[in-house]
Amino acid sequence: MKKFFKWLIIIILFFALAVIFIVPKSLSLVKGGDDPLNNDSDLLVEKISISELDNSYFDLIKIPDVISKDQVTHDAVNDFVFNKTNLSLLTLEQYFKTNRDALNLVTIAASKRTFQDPQYAEVKGYTTDAPIIDLSSWRKAARLSAAKSISLIKTNKDKEAFEEVLKLIKIGYVIQNSQTNTITYLVGVAINDLGLIVIEDLIDSTSLKPNELAFYKNELSKYPVVTNNSFLKGEYLIFKNAIGDNFLKLAPEFYELDKIADNNFYLKPNKTINLRAEFINKLIKHSEAACDSIMSDVILNDLKFYEIENKIKFYITENSVGKLLATMDIASLSNIKDKRCALENKFKSVLNKFPTNTLNNNIDSDSDGLSDIDEQKYGTNINNPDSDNDGFNDGEEIRNGYNPLGEGILKS
Repeated sequence: MKKFFKWLIIIILFFALAVIFIVPKSLSLVKGGDDPLNNDSDLLVEKISISELDNSYFDLIKIPDVISKDQVTHDAVNDFVFNKTNLSLLTLEQYFKTNRDALNLVTIAASKRTFQDPQYAEVKGYTTDAPIIDLSSWRKAARLSAAKSISLIKTNKDKEAFEEVLKLIKIGYVIQNSQTNTITYLVGVAINDLGLIVIEDLIDSTSLKPNELAFYKNELSKYPVVTNNSFLKGEYLIFKNAIGDNFLKLAPEFYELDKIADNNFYLKPNKTINLRAEFINKLIKHSEAACDSIMSDVILNDLKFYEIENKIKFYITENSVGKLLATMDIASLSNIKDKRCALENKFKSVLNKFPTNTLNNNIDSDSDGLSDIDEQKYGTNINNPDSDNDGFNDGEEIRNGYNPLGEGILKS
């Protein structure tokens, strides 16, 4: 009997060793071949060149150096903005004074027409080694700006309050419409959402006349929520570059798989990249479908991500590590559309909250010689007689053929 158990143990150990060493080696030899890479030209990003002078990125990246490091201040500002606590105007003024440079950078960034992180201005920038930016400081600066807007309306400076919060709308808009990575895109969504929340509160509190509010409604309407899928292409490019380098940079939580990932049966780079491309293309179609589209749900249901449900099955499945890596974040990426759709609905809701009065051709709110409707035509401010602050009224400049928004002559 003892001899029987002895041989049984030997047989079990033999099979165990076979499974651990011989089977993987055999599978690698028999089915270790990889697929050719598919054409992925539709997932490559454009090469973008933007002047630093017109790129708000170079203003926003300065914020971490000048914004207060006192987390208590930022927590208090956050609670104030979202109506959890009340702060005295004196306390708020002190916060604004301490963070004056950060607020000035918000103002400068909002005056720029574009945003582009140079790291992601071309294909080669999408790597796992890209420098990390302190995006949390951008959100803190945005909340300070939101708090300033609320404090302005509390002191009956309604026009200044709307002008301040529109800065967040503009910054959020250009970030969302840039070629960037997922985290930066989501920060743009968050800043835009914050701006809309504050505008909604301002409309409830303002004493501005309907025709004055019509100007701000028109300004807000210039920055609609649009679909931009460049960050999804970026996710593909980062993945593609990492698979050929070190997959643990993509998924450090899968460190245990590193032992078998060198076996080309379990991780086939090209096959994995092709699978990733397939899923990212489906995500793009999902994102481009209307928010209430049934087709969007159909596409989403087809996005099945791979899981380790059975270790034995995983051990004998071709490209099992590749399948796991290619689909690991599909669920979270698909949820980004929900955030964009929520922002889109919020945008429409806030626009509808404005009074229905339109700009009147017989009203000149700032007495600069231009009717409100002409101000809209030329893009000037109906509440500021000198939109470019050059010492000449908008109406005077236009009548003499000069640009009321800056230097030079008026373009036809």
